Amino acid sequence: MKKNTFKQLFLGNLLVTSALVLGGCSVAPDAENTPTPVTQAQGKIPPPNNKTTKPAVKDVKPTLKQANQLMKKGRRAQAADVYYRAAFSYPSPQRERIILQAAEITASLGDKRKTADYLKQVKAQSLRPDTQIRYRYVKSLVALHEKNPNQALNILPRRTDGLSKGLRDKVELVRQRAIKMGGKYTGSSPTPIAAITAPSRPAAAPRRTQKRPQTNRLAHYNVPPNMINQQQGRTQSRPQNQRPQQQVQAQRPQIQQQQPAPPQFALPKSTNKIAVLLPSKGALGKVGDEIYQGIKSAQGQYGASTLSRRYSVNKSNALQQYQQAVADGADIVVGPLDKGSLATLMTQPQALKVPILSLNYITGTNNVPATLYQFGLSPEDEARQIAEFAMSRQQNKGIIIAPDSSWGKRLASAFAQSYQQRGGTILNSEFYSNSPVTYLKRVKALLSKAAGANMVFLAAAPTQARLLRPLLKDKAGALPVYATSHIYSGRADESNDIDLDGIIYTEIPWVLQNKASESLTELKYPRLFALGMDAVMIAKSLPQLTQNQRMAGKTGQISMNQQHRIQRQLEFATFKDGKVQQLGN
Repeated sequence: MKKNTFKQLFLGNLLVTSALVLGGCSVAPDAENTPTPVTQAQGKIPPPNNKTTKPAVKDVKPTLKQANQLMKKGRRAQAADVYYRAAFSYPSPQRERIILQAAEITASLGDKRKTADYLKQVKAQSLRPDTQIRYRYVKSLVALHEKNPNQALNILPRRTDGLSKGLRDKVELVRQRAIKMGGKYTGSSPTPIAAITAPSRPAAAPRRTQKRPQTNRLAHYNVPPNMINQQQGRTQSRPQNQRPQQQVQAQRPQIQQQQPAPPQFALPKSTNKIAVLLPSKGALGKVGDEIYQGIKSAQGQYGASTLSRRYSVNKSNALQQYQQAVADGADIVVGPLDKGSLATLMTQPQALKVPILSLNYITGTNNVPATLYQFGLSPEDEARQIAEFAMSRQQNKGIIIAPDSSWGKRLASAFAQSYQQRGGTILNSEFYSNSPVTYLKRVKALLSKAAGANMVFLAAAPTQARLLRPLLKDKAGALPVYATSHIYSGRADESNDIDLDGIIYTEIPWVLQNKASESLTELKYPRLFALGMDAVMIAKSLPQLTQNQRMAGKTGQISMNQQHRIQRQLEFATFKDGKVQQLGN
């Protein structure tokens, strides 16, 4: 009885809600998505089981339309059979996708034999990355029916942000069910495909054949422009023959590529002695001071047993200072801040024996040690969150306004990619220069050509945003404008910020909680102060975060992905009469 209830209430509902959907697209043929049929000469249809399988529709060539009609009538077992047989009228990769649709149905019905027979016709290791995720999903359904939530949980992909909404919802529903059944992650990465298809012969995770576009590149941190860029000494240039709009469109979302297996979690035995690698001189010296103030503030909450010591670092001495901190007995290292110093540490990953919580994100390397955890104020994360929020409000036709800089292009790309993945359309974009006269003219021209837009994504510092907002009001009326936290310094300035009225932007909880207090006015970089506070909390809470727990931090809701990257979910705020207030209040 319990088994039947389990099938009907959970797994059966997965198909009721998306019975005719194959990864967010109907499996019924249409003008855009219909695979080209192949000739019968391409081969016979291998039956799932010669002894027991009978056609659902006799003497009629099976079609997807027939299968869809059977699904509408609730005849799922027959629909699965028709899907399976119809699949062999199509070439790869459509064939495998349709077979997996049939296997999904039989898996949800608890028919392990037929599901296994269907999956035998799918060579999982040769599938495209997105179809491999579908294969994992079907195998996880089977594992749940076998009352093996651990296996189901570890088969599923750890990240779903690159998947279609339909597939993402299915994966997350199975994940939640597995966790409710007591399932636990037994490693830091999903079970390799080879181990799923042949458990008796476990194999190493497949090598990555295509790099996933890097978006977490250089955290802007709400400090003066180019400050951290100067430390890194790296910029991105746009190809001379490619216009800004073309650049954003060229980065249209691709199906998430399979990632290499991340390192196992190497947890500190203790976190009583925290070494802090921060710059104390040069352009980032004041920034380092503010972060360390936040660290000291949070340290006090843990009592005298938690101590911290600061080590001044730069690109040339980062490894030496790390080794000195270890020799001094550090349990965990927080920092460094700039990418140059972090890259120096990554030149000798085998030497990094004591866990590190960096305050920025590395790029361009797969050689990540198990001891490295990455945390920072990534502006790209804010852009992606804005895309998700706008789409949740059915604002699916947007325009982009961003500075003509590497920072602006990264934010525009992150927003466009996430927005388009969720079904949004970028109507136009404008990358403005540093000259107010020039960019006001160009933005005005952009708005005149943006008929039909129902939202604007604005990447700008406070000064530029104050100039652009009145223009947006004049030319676009009540068109919603969204921005990242960079439009607000974090300190009250009502007489100037009144020009930002109505803009919706991402903000960290600590700024919203303290907007009426003097603590913000005393700090030059309040968000970096909050970064320091959260760094201590994260360092002390790594075991919980590696078990998929979420925590309320000063910089947002904190969680960790399987690549050891700390992720933040911010809040939304707006301006009214020049004052910041939480959205909805």
